[in-house]
Amino acid sequence: MMNKYFITLLFVFTGFNFSYSQEWELQGTKLHMPLKADAGEVVAMTNEVIKEVRVQLTESFEVKKGFLKFEYKEGVIYPLRRSKDGYDLYYAHDKLIDGKYKGVGIHEDDPENVIAVLVSPDGDLVKLKKYKINDKVKMVDHFQKCTDCYTQELRYAGMKGSELLFTYQEVVGVLNKVRAEDEFTSTFYPDQIIEFKGLNLKILKATNSSIEYQVLERFSPLR
Repeated sequence: MMNKYFITLLFVFTGFNFSYSQEWELQGTKLHMPLKADAGEVVAMTNEVIKEVRVQLTESFEVKKGFLKFEYKEGVIYPLRRSKDGYDLYYAHDKLIDGKYKGVGIHEDDPENVIAVLVSPDGDLVKLKKYKINDKVKMVDHFQKCTDCYTQELRYAGMKGSELLFTYQEVVGVLNKVRAEDEFTSTFYPDQIIEFKGLNLKILKATNSSIEYQVLERFSPLR
């Protein structure tokens, strides 16, 4: 069932003063694809997650400023901390070098304008001779647990006569606390469209043990 899911962006929040930049996303069932679920299995779902925006160095390099030399190691991942001077600043907040943090800056209007930077504990940006490193940096995603994110799940429960049986659940947070539960039925006929909480299903085939269908519309977001 892993081929059912994809990610769609909802909205973006950019942090300031050493906070992270985060994107709230929904993982959801793919649209307009023939799918099959056995009784008891998930038919459709949405799962809200938090994604942190980060950059990763793809090769090692060094930058000189005056008599100082700063080495940047391949594989190091920097989180986005804040925007200043027209650049989104990515730097690790755990190791000071000469009173500053090493990192990279990506210009907010030109993603190819990537420079090596030093960032003071107060968040002030020091450009290292406008050193371009756009060929040494790639964007990476980091997903984290969310204490108040939610999941919506619709499960197929089988058939009773000609009635299709479904169960619905909303769970919240890392402890999966159940916020809402529901059941509903619908009379089966081929190419039937079922609507529930914004979810639209086209039913292709159904037996007591399995269902074949397509998702035409996903659940309506809860936020």
